[in-house]
Amino acid sequence: MILPKLANKLISHFIWSSLVILNRIFVYHFLIGILIGLIILIHIIVLHNVSSSNPFINNNTLIISSYPLIFKDLSINLITTTIMIIVFLY
Repeated sequence: MILPKLANKLISHFIWSSLVILNRIFVYHFLIGILIGLIILIHIIVLHNVSSSNPFINNNTLIISSYPLIFKDLSINLITTTIMIIVFLY
């Protein structure tokens, strides 16, 4: 009688601890994606606002306007996200 109860406890403990670890992995996977996206966004903003440090160009006043590029990127991302939602959720 003790063996089935012990086996039941061990199995339930293994299943619940596995689910907790799996949930942590999913959360970290989600957060790492957001962190990488933020790093890319900061990189793009700094790249367009500060200018590059090319040694062959002596003029440091060349700053690339980021407005058309950000508008283009956001519109393409919006269209792609809309298509993905339509395809995968319907």
